[in-house]
Amino acid sequence: MKKFNCLPFYMFIFGFLGLTGCSYSPHTNTYEKDIQEHVLRVNRHGYLIQNDIALASSHKKTTAKPLLNDNATNMIDTMFIEALVLSCSKQNNKNIEEDSCRKAIKQHYKKETHNLSSLPSNYLSLDTPIKLLIYFHGGLNTMDATDKRMEDTLDKIEKEKADWHYPIYVSWPSNAPGTYSEHLFNIREGRNTNFAVGLFSTPFILFEDLVTSVGKLPSTMYYQATNEKDRVASGIASSLLSSIWVDAFEQYKTHTGVETLQPSEEHISFTANSNNILVNRSQYSRGNWDQWSTGIGHTVVLPIRYVIGSVWNGVIASQSWDVMKRRARNMFYPSGLYDRRFQSVEPNTKQLDNKIGDSGQHAGLFFEKLFIFASKNPGLNIELTLVGHSMGTIAINNLLNKYQEDWISSNILSTIVYMAAAANIEETLSALKPVLKNKKSNIPFYNLTLNRVAEIAESYAYGLAPSGSLLVSIDKYHDMPEHHLKRTFGSENNIQSSLSTILDEFREIDSCITFKSFNSVKPDQDKILMTEPEKHGDFGSLPFWRKEIWSMKGFNGCTSIR
Repeated sequence: MKKFNCLPFYMFIFGFLGLTGCSYSPHTNTYEKDIQEHVLRVNRHGYLIQNDIALASSHKKTTAKPLLNDNATNMIDTMFIEALVLSCSKQNNKNIEEDSCRKAIKQHYKKETHNLSSLPSNYLSLDTPIKLLIYFHGGLNTMDATDKRMEDTLDKIEKEKADWHYPIYVSWPSNAPGTYSEHLFNIREGRNTNFAVGLFSTPFILFEDLVTSVGKLPSTMYYQATNEKDRVASGIASSLLSSIWVDAFEQYKTHTGVETLQPSEEHISFTANSNNILVNRSQYSRGNWDQWSTGIGHTVVLPIRYVIGSVWNGVIASQSWDVMKRRARNMFYPSGLYDRRFQSVEPNTKQLDNKIGDSGQHAGLFFEKLFIFASKNPGLNIELTLVGHSMGTIAINNLLNKYQEDWISSNILSTIVYMAAAANIEETLSALKPVLKNKKSNIPFYNLTLNRVAEIAESYAYGLAPSGSLLVSIDKYHDMPEHHLKRTFGSENNIQSSLSTILDEFREIDSCITFKSFNSVKPDQDKILMTEPEKHGDFGSLPFWRKEIWSMKGFNGCTSIR
């Protein structure tokens, strides 16, 4: 009998899953300086790693060791100093050069105590905001994507007149090949297994994934069909829409007090009996040619799309998604907390003045040091904005939960912005409520979504791939929610069909809360690029640091400017 040789199998798997990108090619002269001052690079286990690893090969990226404690601390101190320098140079009526700011701040900044008490007030005073913006990207991202975003936006953000910030980009690996590879070779029962066990069990795991994907073909075809039915019905027969569409429309009317609103009509309103919760009903429109050409094209390739969908949105994609969520959690609850093989020590905010150890620090170290810095310098006006896109909102939820008491006591959090949130409704409400309810500070919250039709009409690969955004895939295939509140928080229909619960949870909150859905209007004659997102990935290209992007049309937060 001929023996089966496993070597070709493993070579194919390793080769395919190893294609996670080449080394990054910077396109600015200040790249190496900028990544040290503006990027928090995190590995798959949740630990900070060296920022210039993006310039290395794919293998080195995946095997990068955590930063030693001293190196991580020095990097974060540099970020604090440069944020102070930017604020110093932005002071009104004080013509202080940036170099003078940097020299004075470095001279008076005490790294051991994070104290600036001896710094002359003409450099930084209470009326000078220190504006930090932390950006958490979405899933299906690489280190290269983060660095490109940084190079494209950094200078623009810092040079804004009113909406300037000192931006910090949190970067962690969330690409599909890398996450599925970790599922195949490393993760067993929620824990990292050893190399031999992982390698031995991989064929069984892969076989199960492939067989299950085929077995789920009928259900994936059904969900694709319901998605396409809703896309067609939204334009010609609203009576055929799924129940969530009807419930969203009815709850919107009920809670905004309107009676004559049409399903496709644009509308903005405060919810009943409130002047701090703003919600809108967005508009979707396409020209006849656009609708007919898209419809015909999708029909022609329908058989291919339904077959590909069994893999695209089947078990393999779902397993990758699960590992992506794991990595978003690891940033603040790293692997070493539960696995001695990583020999890592979790930092304790009360011990940060002492040497903790040199075995690695998780991403939470930045925030722990920030809380200490704020407490040591009560005379400084620190304004922290958290912006999360898609999976980044899951990371922020974990961050808010991990340091809930610190957020409430520090008063440094000024704004929270969620864009196309992949986090579910229940977990998001649970994470936000205690922080927003804090009476010591007013923290505006903005939740930005695509138009409900644009969400399900999003297409890829000329219609060969199943239609619908990533959030549609999460709700229909990947998370398979067992309850309505387990659906994603970044969908217009999900938000508006949950208004009763959301309003009940937020009833004691005074902060401005905005649920903004972008219009998606594109007539045949339109030759200009749309300025509002029409696809899930478009949020990453928005000027996410500008308040006008977060706010509803005609409003500055919850204040009408009409």
